[in-house]
Formats: sequence, structure tokens, C-alpha cells
Amino acid sequence: MHVLLALEKTNDLLHWGLGGPTPLINTPSGITVDPCYSPIPVGDLDGSFNGSAPFSMEESANFVVRALVDEEHVEMAQTWLGGDRVFSDPLISLYPTCFGDPAVGTIEHVMQKLNVPVLQREALTGDGVAIAIMDSGINQFHLSRNGCTGQNVDTHVQWVPPGMHPPPSSPGKHPVDHGTMCAFDALIAAPDARLLDYPILRRHTVGTFHGVLSYALSAYGHLMMWWAGGGDLYDALVVSNSWGMYHINQDFPSDSTGRYSDNPLHPFHLQLQSMAQNGIDVVFAAGNCGSACPALPCLNNTIHSIMGASAHPKVLSVGGVDTQDNWVGYSSEGPSIPGMDDEKPDLMAYTHFDGSQAPSPYPDMGTSAACPVAAGCIAALRTKVPPGTRSPDDLRTTLEDTARKPAGEGWDPKYGNGIIDPIASGQALGVIP
Repeated sequence: MHVLLALEKTNDLLHWGLGGPTPLINTPSGITVDPCYSPIPVGDLDGSFNGSAPFSMEESANFVVRALVDEEHVEMAQTWLGGDRVFSDPLISLYPTCFGDPAVGTIEHVMQKLNVPVLQREALTGDGVAIAIMDSGINQFHLSRNGCTGQNVDTHVQWVPPGMHPPPSSPGKHPVDHGTMCAFDALIAAPDARLLDYPILRRHTVGTFHGVLSYALSAYGHLMMWWAGGGDLYDALVVSNSWGMYHINQDFPSDSTGRYSDNPLHPFHLQLQSMAQNGIDVVFAAGNCGSACPALPCLNNTIHSIMGASAHPKVLSVGGVDTQDNWVGYSSEGPSIPGMDDEKPDLMAYTHFDGSQAPSPYPDMGTSAACPVAAGCIAALRTKVPPGTRSPDDLRTTLEDTARKPAGEGWDPKYGNGIIDPIASGQALGVIP
């Protein structure tokens, strides 16, 4: 095992640290100093600091070197050196991906991780399935220019936010922004799905979008009426929601019965219940208040930050991993807010990759990207698994049971029930051999 040894200053160590030759250090059997690791000045070992002494070769009283020591000889090394001079040199990894970090992989990597070629071989492409994008609006031209074939947006389904002035553009003709990213990411696994454009959010300043829950309530009401009256054009409906409430201070006080964050009887939550009962799959982003690098609007609140609809028992709450299956540091962790479903997020999906070019020069990121990636996987499976044969509850259970488990079996606060695996899910559902 590798350890760090704190050695008292000698002229030989000083010369080595200044670029001179590696000295011959007489060590007991079983201890070998690494000749490639130049000494590091550490000053005094009692934690006291005397000016620049800890960082100065000439002034430091001690130097740290690296050594290879047999495990059974660690105590002997401590005795040889005298005092507390042997320190662990543990394995470390990169910190989780954060907002300022570059993309980790590309859309091709995401397609490989989801095994999209197998989905396409089995005709699980989202054909006959609608995906409602509840966001800032979709730009069809940008989707087409970036590889999405055909007319992806169903322009016959149109909803206008009540009281929004000026009213938004017509379906598929919104500015290239967050909603276009979500639309693109939903089509990764389900390229033949049709998109329903619900612009519930509007950009206010660079990087910030605002709406009010009443817009979502209205949009969901319109969507449910459409599904009941004219949705027979499609075999299934998936709703992708890359939005949420960042901080509890945006809600009513804790003693109010009208709260949204933790009240299952809020009207919007009742809508979600109704949608699930009517065979509609609803997917929500878990949020971007992860403990490693929460988004600024979280105000450093990373405990019980999954709230509102993202914590509803009838939705699939999705956190984010990068294309190397590492939890991204901004992905909100469970358990969720008390009063809702504790074990959220449900699943993880891919984010922080070079994909839509909608947020260019930035990657598709946040649980905002992970949510539509998961929604696309559901749409792909719904091609041959209509809600009449598997309810949203049943499908969600299958997705959780067949997910890849980087954190082991059972629910995990960071990884939920694992990383979505549409191939394993399709096999369990009998639509992939």
C-alpha cells in the first residue's frame, strides 16, 4: 500500500526537493521510498504555521515523501520514524460533475448507454406515442437542423398560458432555449414520437426561466381534456417536466393547509393522481440542489430539496448521472420532503453531455436533461406496451426493478433505484427478446 511519510529536514532531502538527485534513504525492510515523488515541504507537524515556512523548501522543518509499505509493516514504519509521521494515501476520484464543468460525453455516448440501436431494431421508437414537453417552448427548425428527422411537433395541439403577454409563439416556433433542449433529449430514445408543445415557462434573464404553478395547472387541464377528447390519435402519452420549486420559502408558511411542496391534496397533485389513473406517464426532474454543487436558487438548501410534484408518488422522479454513470453533484438527493414520497429520486438518467446545441456552448445539463431522456425511454417502451396493458404504476415498478444498480440493491439517496435501462425493461416486459 502507498503511504505518506513525514521526514525531518536533511540537506539531502532539501537538495532533492530543489531538483537535485534522489538521495539514498536507508529504510527498514518492507518500506520503499518512491523516487519519482519529490519531497513536499509541510513545516511543523503540530499544525502551527510560521509565515511561509510550510511552503518553503529552505524554511520547512519537515518534508513528506511517498512510500510503498507492506501492510504488516505500517506499524514498524511508524516506530522507525518515531511519533505520528505515517499518513494514509487513499484512492481519490474526480469530484462529481458540476454546472461549470465541460460536457462528459456526447449524444452518441448516451445512445450507446441506452442501447438505442436495439430499441430501433425492435421498432421501439416512440411511433404512436406523444410526449408533452412542459417547458419554455420548442423550436422545430433547430431540432431538424440538429438531426431530428421529420415534423416532430404536433402543431394541432396548442395551449396559450392564460394572461401571458405577449402570448407565446405557435407550437414549434419558439426561440431556441431550454424547451428545445428538452425536446431534443426526449427524442434520443424515441425519435418517432410526436411532441406536444406546452410553453409554461418564459425566459426572464440569461439562464433564468419563470412561470407560476397556475400555468402548469392550466396546461395539465388542457392536456387532460385533449387526451380524453382527441388523444385517440396516439396510443400513449408521456409528460416531461423539467421544472420545479427551488426553495421552500417560495411556498406558503409551514402551518398552512394550502401548501404545494408537501401537501398531496393540492390541486396540482390531484391532477397528477388523475393522470396516472388515466394511463398517462408523468416524469419530473428531481431538482438541482445536490449537496456537492447545488444551483444558486437552492440557497444552499440540500436537505429534503425534492419537493412538490417531483416528490409525488405517482410520478417518475429523475436524477442525473453523466455518461460514465457517475452521480452529478447538482442532482438533488433523497429522502424527499416529509409528507410526500420519501424515496425520491426514483431513477437516474443521463445528463451533462454534448447534445442538442440548444444551450450552446454549454452541454445539455441539469436534471432538466435527465428528465426528458427518461421520458424518451418510456415513450420507446410504450410503442408496444400501451397503458391498457401496463399502467404507469406497473411500468414505473418495472423500470425501477430493471435499472442498473451502481449503488447496490435497494433505494439509494443519490442514485434512487438505479440508472434507467430500457433494454432490460423491454426484456422484462416481453417486447425485447
